[in-house]
Amino acid sequence: MDGYTPEPDVLVVDAGALGPGDAFVDQEHVLFVAESVSRSTVGQDYGRKLNQYAARGIPTYLIVDVLTGERVLYQVPKGDEYTSAVPYRFGEEIRFSLAGVEVTVRTDFKKIG
Repeated sequence: MDGYTPEPDVLVVDAGALGPGDAFVDQEHVLFVAESVSRSTVGQDYGRKLNQYAARGIPTYLIVDVLTGERVLYQVPKGDEYTSAVPYRFGEEIRFSLAGVEVTVRTDFKKIG
C-alpha cells in the first residue's frame, strides 16, 4: 500500500477484533465497509477508497451515493479491483451474505412511530 489508510463511514469486523479504546483493526478482520458519498468525497469513494479496500481484501464495499440516488455493492476483490459491482436504485433492498449471515439493507425511508 502507499501509506494511505482509508477511514470508512461504516465498518463491520469479526467479533472480538476491536477492544475498548481500539482505533484500528487489522484488515484481515474487516468484513464490510460502507461510504456515504458527498460532493467533497465522491472522487475518493469511487476511486482511491474503492481500490484500497479491494487491495486489502475487504470482501464487501457498499457505496451509498446520495447525490445520484444510487447504491453500488462491490464484492469479490481481486488485486486492487472488485470483480462484482451491482448497482441499486433508491428504494431497492440490497441483499448479501456477510460471514455466512444473510444481510438486507433497506434503502428507503420509513417513518417510525
